[in-house]
Amino acid sequence: QIQLNAQIADLSTTLLPGHPRIKALRSQLGDLSVQIRSQARNVLDSLRNQAATERNREAELIADVNSLKAASSDANTNLVELRALERVAASQRGLLESYLIRFREARSRDETEYAPPNARVISTATVPTSPSFPKMGPILSATFVGALLLMILVTLLRELFSGRAIVPAKGQLQSPDHLVDTQRKAKANSAYETKPTASAPARPEPSSAASAILNAPKPTTVPSANDNFSVAALSRQLIDRGSKRAIVISPEGDIGSICTVGLVRAMADEGLRPVLVDLTGTAASSQHMVADYPLPGITDLLASQANYSDVIHADAASYAHVIPTGNADAEVAMRAADRLPIIIDALASAYDMVVVDCGATSAAGLKRLSTVDTEVIMAMVEPDSGQAIRAAEDLIVSGYTDVLIMTGDDMPSPISPKPDLRFA
Repeated sequence: QIQLNAQIADLSTTLLPGHPRIKALRSQLGDLSVQIRSQARNVLDSLRNQAATERNREAELIADVNSLKAASSDANTNLVELRALERVAASQRGLLESYLIRFREARSRDETEYAPPNARVISTATVPTSPSFPKMGPILSATFVGALLLMILVTLLRELFSGRAIVPAKGQLQSPDHLVDTQRKAKANSAYETKPTASAPARPEPSSAASAILNAPKPTTVPSANDNFSVAALSRQLIDRGSKRAIVISPEGDIGSICTVGLVRAMADEGLRPVLVDLTGTAASSQHMVADYPLPGITDLLASQANYSDVIHADAASYAHVIPTGNADAEVAMRAADRLPIIIDALASAYDMVVVDCGATSAAGLKRLSTVDTEVIMAMVEPDSGQAIRAAEDLIVSGYTDVLIMTGDDMPSPISPKPDLRFA
């Protein structure tokens, strides 16, 4: 139709409307319009017939739905009646079975040879080619594994309760710090053996602030366990106070670390669960408590190179635990020093007592670790020494007035040689 209209328009520019070609084209255009209307009418009639068919189908489906609804209501009623009849039948069956049992019991009492049969043969069994039970292979394997585990458990328990779990070996552990330990022991022994003479220079007099802490001189003889400055007395004092944390400083250096070790072991002997955190930097405390040295410790934990289970070790001579200095780089560990209070809090929630050995630190170094319920302890060999006096003055000026003194005079020696222990 579009093509014919285009041809008529094209020829109209040169031919008149009465020209035969134009008339022929117009005639074709009229025939085409008639065909279009005829086809459209046919399509419309088919759609009307289809719509009528669908309406009839819809009416049939609606009638079916109505009939099914009626049947469903009847089925529900019949189902209720069926269940009621089933209950009645079940009760009657139970009653009948009880009557049958009573009848059989009565008949068996009257006739001794009467044995009511109650068996049926469903199918005849066939003889298997191989036994289905017992399975010898799995049973032998399970028996072997169970016996092996039981033997291992019995052996471990026997060794644990025999007291041979940790045995001291002869000799001394040779480590890179052996010469340093020898020099420290020599200095400590000379400090004990040297007596002040008249020509020796006078020691500095403690100030009034330091006298509040160092109010008693070091006794010349080994005191008893009732001495307020001994390790045993300080341990009982901390237990009576119910303390959970303690910070130990050693103004004289690593010589006072043996006092910290003795304090932790004394608490373990009292039945507590203490842990010692070695922050001395020289491993002065942990090297006296662990058999193998060096081990992962607090620096590895701060540097995120180990977890808690890797850095907590058992004491070789008591039930206490110790966290050594560690093997990580100190600079890398100090970048995460803000995590140290969090670690101490976590240990305090798991142990009865957390003892932190800070070595020869100042009062400014305690601010990060000290809290309201933290006990500050000053461990020293000679309370009237210059280092002790200066440390006491520093603590007083910084506000640490309630400081506990620990001289460790009830310990066997200021520094005992590091034992060479081997686990049996």
